[in-house]
Amino acid sequence: MATLQVPLAFESPVAAGDGYVAIGNDETGEVTIVDSAARSVVGSVKLAVESQDWRPVDLTIAAGRVWVTSVRFDGETTAADQVIVIDPASLEIVSRIDVGSRPLSPTMINGRIWVVNNISDDVSVINPESMTVIDTIAVGGSPAAIGVANGGVWVVNSYDATVSAIDPLNLVVVATIPVGEPPAPGPEVQLPGPYTVAGGDGLVWLPMMGNSSIVVVDAAKFAVVGTLPIGQDHVIDVGLTPGFAWVSDPQADTVMKIDVSILQVVDEIPVDRTPGDPIIADGLVWVPSTGRDTVTVVDPSKG
Repeated sequence: MATLQVPLAFESPVAAGDGYVAIGNDETGEVTIVDSAARSVVGSVKLAVESQDWRPVDLTIAAGRVWVTSVRFDGETTAADQVIVIDPASLEIVSRIDVGSRPLSPTMINGRIWVVNNISDDVSVINPESMTVIDTIAVGGSPAAIGVANGGVWVVNSYDATVSAIDPLNLVVVATIPVGEPPAPGPEVQLPGPYTVAGGDGLVWLPMMGNSSIVVVDAAKFAVVGTLPIGQDHVIDVGLTPGFAWVSDPQADTVMKIDVSILQVVDEIPVDRTPGDPIIADGLVWVPSTGRDTVTVVDPSKG
């Protein structure tokens, strides 16, 4: 296990891929890049431009770039927020792409970057080569997560408590699946997400923040096959390694190891204070801890 010192906020999105780990900071408006093999910090990138103060919401690494969904933080109202694209090697911003309102969960699917727009209730599909939006797909209320499994794209609609299944070739919704009870309306309901949909072995893992559980769906049958209560209100992201799912518990300062064959927690591994969402990279589980500005690296074969 190893620990790195990096600047973190209370909600710090993390992504891994192409030999890097990227960590956003929504308080300072920057993204820190880590070399995952060397386990060393490469540097940080400020998202602000001129008088516009942009803050990271979520991010992914794909096609040699870091894709950061971002919102304005300077009091200005905009019709569209942005996906900001960073070259992790040069630490330069190479593009700013207008998408819908409050974009979340950028994900590479079938050679395209998909982004759910939480307030405009749709999905933006981006060509990573031209860095332009090629389609916008209407989905349910307040989409908060997206993922791919069994050849389909899955979007969690948090205020509808449904999942939209999308044909990634024809870019159309083919099924809408109820997965729970919608949250009660009222001022106490917070904006959801970002969540991450995880898929493997024909199953789709759907974090449901409203009822503190993870719903598991059979991707071929469009049917719920299990619900795993977690018992805390911070279920946002699930990481998958062969045979296991990983969920952080910031109240207990642990990361939970779940046996996917029996849908049960089989281990709770202590990590640093206030752990964020686990990220899988290079066969390891990376857990950022906002309470101490560190990242804990767990070996699944030993943890």
